[in-house]
Amino acid sequence: MRSFFQAARALVVVAPLAVMLAGCGDTFRPVVIPVPVPGPDPQSQKVAVVLSTSGSAAQGSATNINLSGDTNTGQVSVGRDPVYATTYLSGTRVIVDSRLDDSLSIYTLSSPLISPAIVISLPSGAAPTFLFTTGASSELFSIFSAHESIGIVSLATSLYLNEICLGGAPVGTVCPVTGMNPVAIAGTADGNKIYVANAGNNTVSVIDARANAKLQDVTVGASPAAIAISTDQKRVYVVNNGDSTVTVLDTTTGLVTATIPVGPAPNSIFMDSKLLRVYVTNSGGNTVSVINSDPLTAAFHTVATVTVGTAPVAVTALADGTRAYVANSGSANVSVINTLNNAVSGTIALPAGSTPVAIASSKDSVKVAVLSQGSNTLTLIRAADNVVTLSPPVPASPVFLMVVP
Repeated sequence: MRSFFQAARALVVVAPLAVMLAGCGDTFRPVVIPVPVPGPDPQSQKVAVVLSTSGSAAQGSATNINLSGDTNTGQVSVGRDPVYATTYLSGTRVIVDSRLDDSLSIYTLSSPLISPAIVISLPSGAAPTFLFTTGASSELFSIFSAHESIGIVSLATSLYLNEICLGGAPVGTVCPVTGMNPVAIAGTADGNKIYVANAGNNTVSVIDARANAKLQDVTVGASPAAIAISTDQKRVYVVNNGDSTVTVLDTTTGLVTATIPVGPAPNSIFMDSKLLRVYVTNSGGNTVSVINSDPLTAAFHTVATVTVGTAPVAVTALADGTRAYVANSGSANVSVINTLNNAVSGTIALPAGSTPVAIASSKDSVKVAVLSQGSNTLTLIRAADNVVTLSPPVPASPVFLMVVP
């Protein structure tokens, strides 16, 4: 009996000591044996979401990579031919469109495999291709590419509500197809207005999102391909692929206030909220145009041109304002731009066979993710030293990438 109590007293002494020793280590990523190669980093949680089509006749997927530990947290089955995704409820829910199934899939980001995705059916033949929502609205807006309309979905009830015909027909009627070819949406943060770039007739449709009605069509440059709204919500920037310009619209008046020349065949846009700059990739000129978006400076709307790799297709900028990263589809690499002098400070090679299609960075400026077809990989870059930490495989035919948050 005495030995039993002696052992118990020993445990009482040892247990606090063990807790104290455990508290002295790295609580994020305990390491037993040092690894002499770049590995997962201890960071706040963030997730890269990758959509893959796996062939147009097969079921699509959404792969979730936790960037805090560079680990795959689960692959969610979605409808056929997913092409775009967004989030709502402060980034906790992911919404994926499926062009061939005329549906939306919704799942929980933190636990993607707990239960099957919720599926919302859309009108037959709608072919959804682009999604937009804000925290200020309980509705989701989707481009119905085959209907040339904007579909409206209630996020509160997970039900399809109606569609706004871009061709001007009343809500609730069959939308006329006139060749407008809507390709991208941007909206104000207050959820009041939506802007739709129409590549087919060189216009931007302005929509009252509260009244669910089209207000006007504004003529822009040839073949608009991408669209973004300035940090102060006062200007809309429209990338015109056909005539190598960026059209600037005033969100109050709806009028064109500037037309800015950029490089040949511009195809993507990124708004830098830290430095108040607009980055535009020019695939035909192997350049990035950097537009000053700060109206309080004398250099407002002036352009710097940065030569990058071959056929750039996407660009992102770190939230801390130090660097921008450009995905070059032709040269299978990433150009790093020093934002102090708008010059390329380095080039990061991607896995063999890569054709990058998208790039995104985390809000804490710690990681940059690059999605590549060909190699079917998601390359993760540590922004502190531009070292590739991992290039995990993703399902075949990846088409879309976003990083949350």
